[in-house]
Amino acid sequence: MSNSKSIKDIRLCDDNERLEHLIQIFAKYQMAGRRYEARAWHAYFRRIAINPVVFYRHNATLFYEDNQYDHETFQVMEPTCIHGDLHIGQFQYYFDDVKHEEVLKIRRHKKIIAPFTWDLKRLATDLALVAYCEGFSDIEIIEILRVFIRQYVKNVTTTTDKINLCRQYSDKNEQSHQLKSCLLHRQISVIGSSQIQYDMHDIDWKKLDTVASLMILAEQLAIVVANSHCQPPVSISSTQNLIENNAEHCTHVIQTALSSKNQQQKLIKDICLFSMIYVEIAERDHRLFFKHFRNERIFNGINVLNRTRIPHPLADARSLSILIVGGGIGGMATALSFARAGIRVRLFEKKEEFGEVGAGMQLAPNCSRLLDRLGVLQQVQANAVFPKQIVWMDALNGQRLTAIDLGAKFIETFGYPYIVVHRADLFEAIHQACLVNSLITMETNRVVTSIDERPKSVMVECADGTRYDCNMVIAADGLWSSLRKFVCDD
Repeated sequence: MSNSKSIKDIRLCDDNERLEHLIQIFAKYQMAGRRYEARAWHAYFRRIAINPVVFYRHNATLFYEDNQYDHETFQVMEPTCIHGDLHIGQFQYYFDDVKHEEVLKIRRHKKIIAPFTWDLKRLATDLALVAYCEGFSDIEIIEILRVFIRQYVKNVTTTTDKINLCRQYSDKNEQSHQLKSCLLHRQISVIGSSQIQYDMHDIDWKKLDTVASLMILAEQLAIVVANSHCQPPVSISSTQNLIENNAEHCTHVIQTALSSKNQQQKLIKDICLFSMIYVEIAERDHRLFFKHFRNERIFNGINVLNRTRIPHPLADARSLSILIVGGGIGGMATALSFARAGIRVRLFEKKEEFGEVGAGMQLAPNCSRLLDRLGVLQQVQANAVFPKQIVWMDALNGQRLTAIDLGAKFIETFGYPYIVVHRADLFEAIHQACLVNSLITMETNRVVTSIDERPKSVMVECADGTRYDCNMVIAADGLWSSLRKFVCDD
């Protein structure tokens, strides 16, 4: 495949050549955590081989490997902030009771720096593949794609007013933040306004059985993607000095690329052509994969394993009952809970020593109740502050709205007080309790590199090559979990 000169060559290549390429991609990128146990990665592959749409959505790496061969006439001179893996499965919707309409939102943002056309190609191909699987004609699919790209172009070329409005809103938020800081400086407890929580729903593409319904969805998706491209949600990295990740810069890059009608037509033509070609590729990839996987002609273990680099010699697996990965407050509290139930547990922390970062935490009575069950409440309260009341205040004008008294009646009602404690003090209390418990073994400088879920156990491998055969593995490695990818395919 490395000799392919265009996306058309991939479509025309021999089935055996394409199958070999699929095997190499899967062995390199998607068998990293499943290469030892056949049943584990067979179960994973069986999930993604349900139909061409699911197969396509789980193969972003394969898509971008192929995308590098596409020679588009529409040229993007400068990269910008994009999602990185857009498809219909990345979107959810909720029903707005005020506007009485369904509102689409992107489930999560991967946030990479790349040409904005990457997102369009990825999502447009998914739209085309859904239409293909629903039996729509090529003419109908192309019209759906045109609706999608035209709506995107319309939105990104008319976003200046929206950005100015967002800037004004941001300024108001800054004023609100400054007032909150002032109120906090006066030692008044301020609880921020809570956001409305909506019931989010996935888009069921199998119900999009008419051209009209898919066109409506295409327009809605285009609007959300355009807003996402022109108003990036958060910063990517402070090290990206060459690319300003802000609304004005991202919008300027896209609007410059689409500054003329000719450029806009080139974009529409390129995306439509690419998507129609890649739908055929994706459908064939699924067919080849499913046929050979079902008959055990590929991924039979030894041939693929020989091509997969294993950086450390494999030691014999050690049997464990419970393994917790992550030595923070959550991981240690979980370990202590198991131990107090009489269950032996082992905990791994990737850092060289245990420690906690952060600032103060507000602990409600239900949390104090749990700390009491763990036997650490007294130690936590020794370094805690006991607020007398919680005050709700208007962040803009500073006026008092209401308050909750946290005195004797509050404690009598809920059984425990409302306390404020530093994270380090809470961590130390739980840490010391774990140290003296004979059922808890804690190890530092242990980096877990792969997890294989098997029918009756879970196989874990560490960076030093040691392996553990566990009855249960709990990933408590924080917000930026490195183990989540072994549990969820998102």
